[in-house]
Amino acid sequence: MDELEKARAKIDDIDKINAELFGARMEYAAKIALYKREHGLDVTDLTREAEVIRTRADAYPDGDTKKFYRENVRNTLNLSKKYQRALLCEDNEIFVSTGNDGYTVTVKRGALNELGKYVKSAGRILIVTDSGVPKQHLEKCVSSLGGCHTLVLPQGEENKNRDNLFRIIDKLYENGFTRSDCVVALGGGVVGDTAGFAASIYNRGISFYNVPTTLLSQVDSSVGGKVGVDYRGGKNLIGAFYDPKAVIIDPDVLQTLERRHIAN
Repeated sequence: MDELEKARAKIDDIDKINAELFGARMEYAAKIALYKREHGLDVTDLTREAEVIRTRADAYPDGDTKKFYRENVRNTLNLSKKYQRALLCEDNEIFVSTGNDGYTVTVKRGALNELGKYVKSAGRILIVTDSGVPKQHLEKCVSSLGGCHTLVLPQGEENKNRDNLFRIIDKLYENGFTRSDCVVALGGGVVGDTAGFAASIYNRGISFYNVPTTLLSQVDSSVGGKVGVDYRGGKNLIGAFYDPKAVIIDPDVLQTLERRHIAN
């Protein structure tokens, strides 16, 4: 056996050990997920993650591989979160796996009335909607979330622009929003794209929840991640890929739509 084959054989042995350790780690990740669900805690804990990455990297010997070990720890944490989110999905939920944490799509009648169950934020909340969304939808969300800020944009694709983008950012800034706070988009694709993009660039990114109220936006948001605004005739010319923390779909909101919107 030459040196190449010997090295590969050693890696194979190490991979077998790693597989056993990975399985054991995920068992405990599952226990943590169940604990968090029972106690109403979000899977993501950025403070804890930063501490784990720091302490693991500090304990690793200095050398050429240290920075790669740090990346390995970060990737392992992301995989654990994806597994936990998938594990906690209920019958009316779908977990969408992405290059980041992934997110859960919930489809449930009456979800607007219990939006607080899905929006995991201990801080400030801004609901962004537009003038075409029936007031009762916004009222249900505000009632469920408790004290929160609201912003109503004008309806229409022509309003998916820089001006309304900065209206959202101004609202966040003026009310002291930080990275521990969040944006909730309540409306169609224009609201979701604009509010989502604002969330992606404010403070280098804050949490974003999408609550689509049109049939098209409900379909699009389930495979979401694309946010942005139009610019000088270019559709979504200024934008980004930014996953929501969750998508909450309430089929009951479609009852207020005109029949032609359903037919389309």
